[in-house]
Amino acid sequence: MGRDGTGRGVPSRVWCAKNGWNELFHGTDFGCFCVPPPPLGTGLFHVCGTQCFTILRQIYPMSFSKITPSFRPVPSRPVPSRPVPSRPVPSRPVPSRPIPFRLRTKRTLSAPPIGCVPSQRTVKGGIQRDCDEKQNQASQLFNSKLFVEMDHLNKNLLNLRVVYIDIYNSLLDLIINPAKYGFEVANKGCCGTGTIEVTKLCNQLQPAGVCIDDSKYVFWDSYHPTERAYNIIVKQILDNYTSHFI
Repeated sequence: MGRDGTGRGVPSRVWCAKNGWNELFHGTDFGCFCVPPPPLGTGLFHVCGTQCFTILRQIYPMSFSKITPSFRPVPSRPVPSRPVPSRPVPSRPVPSRPIPFRLRTKRTLSAPPIGCVPSQRTVKGGIQRDCDEKQNQASQLFNSKLFVEMDHLNKNLLNLRVVYIDIYNSLLDLIINPAKYGFEVANKGCCGTGTIEVTKLCNQLQPAGVCIDDSKYVFWDSYHPTERAYNIIVKQILDNYTSHFI
């Protein structure tokens, strides 16, 4: 036996529960249900439904004068299966004229000589802040594998041309031979101490400030070249690779 909201006894298998507001019953909505639910279309379904209606009519006699109960199970009707007609898929006609060939060109930069940038000189270069050859060798190994992979793409993708642009040797030449290009400092940056500061660490709060003339420096901070150094590198790229861009 369960209990409804009024304290009356509820027959076995029939339960009542509150669930929000119901306009028909002008108050708290009492819903009755059977646990477990009887199968649809059986006698138990009809008995359970009649018991639920009787309980609710006792709780809300005025409200149930407006409606007439009906507990007629709806018989399940099998849905007839209709054969789906097979429709032939129309084949697309082969164009009589050749499809326009569009060649796309992609440019990819090599890795720089990471072991010779000022920050890595400070971290890995020892007291003399020399270039770290292990990191340079890692860059060279990466560049060699990158070149092989790009050559493979060029041979297998007819509408794609990938251009490998070497900046490793261009930047390394600026670092090793700064006087050749009019630079005076190549082992540290213009910003701050030039040995470790990079990006946002170069700001107006930097006690060391910046150098007076950055055109004499290969590096602006401890990783990125100065504008003048970039101009030299870009000019070399245009001189060596312009024919590959057309």
